[in-house]
Amino acid sequence: MQSGRTDIIMQIQTLLLIIAAAAISLAWVIFQYPGLRKSPKRLYLLLAFCRFTGIMSLLLLLINPKFIKDEFYLVKSKLIVLADDSSSIADSGKKEELTEVIKSISDHPEIEERFDLQHLKFGREVAEMDSLAFDKRTTDIYSALNTIRRTYRDQATAVILLTDGNQTVGSDYEFLNPKENLRIYPVVIGDTTVYEDVRIEQININKYAFLNNRYPVEILVNYQGFTDTRVPLSVSVDGQVNYRADLQFDRQNNSQRLEVLLQAETVGVKLIEVKLGTLQNENNTSNNSKNVAVEVIDEKTEVFIVSDMNHPDLGMLKKSVESNNQRTVRFFKPSIDDHSLLDRADVLILYQPRRTFEKVYEVSKKRGLNIFTITGTDTDWNFLNTIQNSFQKNSFNQDEYVSPILNEGFSAYDISNFSVENFPPLLTTLGDLSIMSPAQVLLEQRIKGVALGDPLLCLMGQRAEREAVLFAEDLWKWRLQWYRNESSFTGFDEFLGKIIFFLATDQTRQRLTVEYDNIYRDASSARIRAAYFDDTYEFDKNASLSLRISGTDNESEREFPLLLKGNYYEADLGGLPAGNFAFTLEIEGSSLRRNGQFTILDFDVEKQYTTADFNKLDRLAGRSGGLSFFPDQVADLIRDLSNNEHYLPTQKSEQNVVSLIDFKILLAIVVLAFSAEWFIRKYNGLI
Repeated sequence: MQSGRTDIIMQIQTLLLIIAAAAISLAWVIFQYPGLRKSPKRLYLLLAFCRFTGIMSLLLLLINPKFIKDEFYLVKSKLIVLADDSSSIADSGKKEELTEVIKSISDHPEIEERFDLQHLKFGREVAEMDSLAFDKRTTDIYSALNTIRRTYRDQATAVILLTDGNQTVGSDYEFLNPKENLRIYPVVIGDTTVYEDVRIEQININKYAFLNNRYPVEILVNYQGFTDTRVPLSVSVDGQVNYRADLQFDRQNNSQRLEVLLQAETVGVKLIEVKLGTLQNENNTSNNSKNVAVEVIDEKTEVFIVSDMNHPDLGMLKKSVESNNQRTVRFFKPSIDDHSLLDRADVLILYQPRRTFEKVYEVSKKRGLNIFTITGTDTDWNFLNTIQNSFQKNSFNQDEYVSPILNEGFSAYDISNFSVENFPPLLTTLGDLSIMSPAQVLLEQRIKGVALGDPLLCLMGQRAEREAVLFAEDLWKWRLQWYRNESSFTGFDEFLGKIIFFLATDQTRQRLTVEYDNIYRDASSARIRAAYFDDTYEFDKNASLSLRISGTDNESEREFPLLLKGNYYEADLGGLPAGNFAFTLEIEGSSLRRNGQFTILDFDVEKQYTTADFNKLDRLAGRSGGLSFFPDQVADLIRDLSNNEHYLPTQKSEQNVVSLIDFKILLAIVVLAFSAEWFIRKYNGLI
C-alpha cells in the first residue's frame, strides 16, 4: 500500500451555522453591554470578549461541526516469491540456481516499484523466507498454494513458484482451483530430462495380522521409459525372501499392481522389504525398495455353545461365528461331566437356559467367564431369575413376536453399517423385564408397531465382567434376511462378530494407554499418543506426562514433552535420527508407566524423484492464467509481470468524518469564560 494525498471538506450547512453562531454571540454581547456602542473601554472590551467566547462555545457545542476527511492511496498488487525448501533441490544440485533467481527478482527496480513483494518458503508447511536450508524431508505444494489463495483471496496476487514440481505429501496440486485474482508463474528448478526409471509407488498392508493366517501385501510398481523391459521383484520378511516375481513393462503397460499373500508364522513385529531390480541405465535407484511392518498377534477365540435342545439358531451361530477363521465353535450339553473343559472358553453362549444349566452357571461365575445368553419360549425364567442377578423377567408364559428397533445412541462400538430395516420379528414371551446391571441397549422391542421401551439385545458389564443378552429366539431369520437384502452374509456375521469380540475382550480398562507404530518411515511422521484416566476413569487434562526415549543402537537418551490435544496427549519425535529406540512413558506422582520399542527408517521420500515435473507445473500455470519459465528465462518473467495490466496499482480512497472540536476542551472554555467575566465584574463592583 502506498500513501497519497488527503482532502478535508466541510459541509456548507455547517459553515453557515458557525457564521450564524458568531453573529448571534456578537449581537448578544452588544445587547448586554450597550456601553460598547458609545465609548468602548478596555474593561468593557475584556468583559465582552469573555461573554462572546462563552456564548460562542456553547453554540459550537450544539452545532458540533465535523469535517469529512478523504484519504487517497495506491494499492500495489501482491507478488509472492514461493521457494521450495526441500532436500530434493539440494540433491539435484540446483540450490544456487534457485537462490540466484530469487535475488534477480527481488533486486529488480520495476518489480519493487510495481508490486508489494513478499518472500515465503515451504516444505510441508509455509513459513517466512528468512533463509533457505533445503533440508525439508517432505514437499506439499498444494498446501502452500492453498494457504496463499485463502490469505489473499480479495487481492490481485501473483505467485512465482520456484520448485521442481515433485510433491511428496498432500493433495495433488494440479487440481488446485485458483481464484480469478491468483495467477501462478512456476519457475522450473532441476533437470527436466526424462530418464528410464522403475519405482515402488506404494505398499498397502494391514497394521495387524493373525497368527497362522495369510495376510495380503498390495504393491504398486510404476515404470517410466520407452522400451520393453523385465524387472525382478522380491518380498522378504525379516530378511528371508518369501516371494519372487518378474514384472514385464513397456511404453503402454507402465504400471502393475500385485497382491502377495504371506503366512503369519510367528507372533511379533515383522519387517517386510519389497525390492526391485535395477534397470541398465537407471539414474535413481533409491526408489527401488521400500520397507513396511506388520504385527502378528495371536487372537484365537474359543466360543462354546451350551444347549440341551435342537434349534436352527445353533447351526446359524456356528456358521456366523466361524466366518472369522480366528474363532472356533464347540457344542456342549449342560450336563457335561468334565467342567474343566470350560476353562478353554473365551465366550460362553448359553442358549435358552433351563434348570439343567445350574452347574454351568456355577462354573462360569467361579472362573469369570463372559456369557452371551439367548432366551426364548423354552427358557425357564424362574430358574434364570434366581441363578443370576444381571436381569429379571416376570414371564406371563404368553408367546409373542417382537420386531427390533436400532438404538442410534449405542456407543460401545460402531454400528453405523448395521440396519434392521425389513428384519422379520423374533419369538419371545411377554413379561415385565428389568435390567439390574449397567447396560447399553443395542436393540429395543416393538410389538405390532408399538415400541415397548424394553431391550431386545443389550450388552452389560464393566471392566473384566461382560455379558450380552438376546431376549428372543429365531435369530437365524435375520441372517437369512440379510442375505436376501445384500446377497451376502458378511454384514450380519460382522454384527454378531462384534458382540463376540466385545465379550472376548475382557481386559480391565487401563488408566494409561499408549498408541504408536512399531515402524516409522521417517522421523517427520513419528508420533506417540497417550491417554491418562483418573481413579474414576475420567480423562485427566491436567496430568503431567514424561516420555524418555533411548537409542538401542547407542547410549543416547532424550526427553520429549507430551502436549494436550483434545482428548489425548501427543509427542512429536521429529528430531530423532533413523535407528531403533525404546521408550518409557510415566505419569508424575503415579506409579503407572508404559514401555515400548519402535524403529525409524532412514527413508527420504524426496530422493524418490530426480527430475523436475515440467508438464505438471505448466498445466498448473495454464489453469491459473500464468506462464511457466525456466531459470534462464527470469528476464522474460519480469518483463511479463511488469507489463501485465492485471497488476496495475489501484488508487483507493478512505473517507473519515472528523469532529472539529473536542467536547471536554470546549466545555472547559465555557466554564473559564463565564467564570472570568463574573470575577472581573465582581472585582470592579459591576454586580
